[in-house]
This record gives sequence, C-alpha cells and structure tokens, in this order.
Amino acid sequence: MLKQMTGAAALAVLLAAGGALAQDSGENPVVGRVNGQEIKQSDILAAYEDLPQEYKFLPVAQLHELLLEQVVDDILIEERTTQLDYANDPEV
Repeated sequence: MLKQMTGAAALAVLLAAGGALAQDSGENPVVGRVNGQEIKQSDILAAYEDLPQEYKFLPVAQLHELLLEQVVDDILIEERTTQLDYANDPEV
C-alpha cells in the first residue's frame, strides 16, 4: 500500500512537470525524474519491450503513462531495497 501511494505521488509530480522535463531536443529525451534520477524515453521503450506479447498490439504512446508509472515504481523499489540492505540479508 505504501509503495502504491509513494509511486502514485511520484507519478503525480512527474506528470505535473512533464512539459518541462520533455524539453530535451535529443533523440532520447528525459520524460521524468524520481529522486533526482532521470527517466528517459529509452527507459519507457525498454519497459514496453518487457511487456507480455499480448500487450504489444497497443502502441507505446497509448501505454506511455502506465509504462512511466512502472519505471517509477521500479526505481522506488530498488532505492528502498538498497536502503534496507536486502542484498546482504540471508533471509531474503
């Protein structure tokens, strides 16, 4: 539940700032930031490639917000597990 609320809050911030973040005129623009970490268009495309085949009939643009939310959640989970030092916990 906390993860969902944190992810939703981060997504709200990202979407509110979306126009300013997408100003990069390169081929791989920044589309969001989480705790200072940039999320680029290539991250969205990588998340799309990881989808099960049955979802790939939909264009990336149609799934963009959902994919962005997934990337945000992945970053937040990775940060939290690093904080809790799960990598060195023999019970995990």
